[in-house]
Amino acid sequence: MASETARPETERRLLAVEEVAVPAAGQQSSDRSTTKDIAGTLTLFWQRTSDILFLIWLAGTVLCAVIATTRIASFRRLLQNTLPASERRMQRLGQEIAGRFSVPRLPDLRYVDAGGPFLWCLGRRPVILLPIKLFQQLDDEQTSMILKHELAHLRRRDH
Repeated sequence: MASETARPETERRLLAVEEVAVPAAGQQSSDRSTTKDIAGTLTLFWQRTSDILFLIWLAGTVLCAVIATTRIASFRRLLQNTLPASERRMQRLGQEIAGRFSVPRLPDLRYVDAGGPFLWCLGRRPVILLPIKLFQQLDDEQTSMILKHELAHLRRRDH
């Protein structure tokens, strides 16, 4: 008797599952049109959004290029006001090291007021910028180590 009452309950559950799993024919077409509407809306949204994102990216790229160009131009103006390195000490050391490193032509050696020593290679000829206060305190060995470092960058072309 218990099995007879359990059977109709099981059948009712199966029928409920079948109704959910297999919708009516009219219901399938409305689901498909709803899916198409959602896909069309998402496609239109992405097209508009991607255009806006591209314009934002392009504006950021142009802004970065303008900032970089402005900074390079102001730095080149700053280089025009630098002092050439002393003919005796710095040029002699630079020529010796350049000969050992097989650098065909010694870059311009220029003194600057502030900053660290570095190699600047944007322009006609490379320039090694040397902070004047630092190099007034260094002996020839320390100075040659810094020049070797900067000329090594030039030789390896990793400036």
